Amino acid sequence: MQRLGIIIYKPTIGGHSKHSESNRNGKKLIEFATEKDLRIATTYFQHAEIYKGTWISPDRKTCNQIDHIAIESKHLKYILDARSYRGADIDTDHILVRAKLKYRKPPKERKRLVGGIQDSLNRWAEYFNEVFEIEENDVPEMYVENNLGINNQDEPISIDEIKEIIRMVKNNKAPGEMI
Repeated sequence: MQRLGIIIYKPTIGGHSKHSESNRNGKKLIEFATEKDLRIATTYFQHAEIYKGTWISPDRKTCNQIDHIAIESKHLKYILDARSYRGADIDTDHILVRAKLKYRKPPKERKRLVGGIQDSLNRWAEYFNEVFEIEENDVPEMYVENNLGINNQDEPISIDEIKEIIRMVKNNKAPGEMI
């Protein structure tokens, strides 16, 4: 048995391991985890000794911590707890190891407006055609471009103009020149 070298391996293993010494396989695990920037999550959380053991000898007298949960160091913050659960009847000499994870839903991608004024006008025209169930061939393009009540110059469409058009649509009024 060799000492774990708490100072050398401190970032890889937490301060709550069941053992202060490790055998050859334990040392290999720690070296592998260190090389791959992994953290042994089962050693980061303080629990009673009974919840640290993951293997019981056939004579039921020895309990060791040989099963672990390893995770990339950048994701360690998402593990809320890790421990063993005795009592799971799984017909083995190993004890179930479980981690509680914090899941954070990734932020939704923001929709960006692409294109210029003509693209904006075309999108609005498409929307209004869909709302009023107008076939594209039924409306001349000049009407769609110029008579939506939108400033059709080389300026961006203002929010007030869009709100006014939406208000008109909600009040069952056709978009067009405001009188």
